[in-house]
Amino acid sequence: MTAWIAAWLSACTTETAAPVPPPDAALVGTWRDRDQQTRLVFTAEGTFQYTQGKWTNTGMVVGWTDQGFLASAYPEPELHTITVRPHPEGDGATWMTVDDRPLYRQSTDAVIGTPQAPPRPAAAPAGTP
Repeated sequence: MTAWIAAWLSACTTETAAPVPPPDAALVGTWRDRDQQTRLVFTAEGTFQYTQGKWTNTGMVVGWTDQGFLASAYPEPELHTITVRPHPEGDGATWMTVDDRPLYRQSTDAVIGTPQAPPRPAAAPAGTP
């Protein structure tokens, strides 16, 4: 408990992202739940995007604890609990549990934001095959 309080106090005063600690490097990437309602993205530099339904929080991880990570939020950081660390399962996917939600690694790429659709090709001029 003391470690969590110390992390919380330092998170309240920090304005920089806390990079993913080397032992937790497996967190980096894009994670989803089975229903595609939850999406969590971690970058190695310590930025994140956490989407649940229509709610999205994009910001910095301002601290790491034994229980999870402290996300930048106003007026104070939010603790998100990682109860099951990333691990491979029999289906070949890597899974973890955050805030009681099982998530699988969709990609090792950590892309924050909504992916954009590729541009549509220009229509061919009339009369060309």
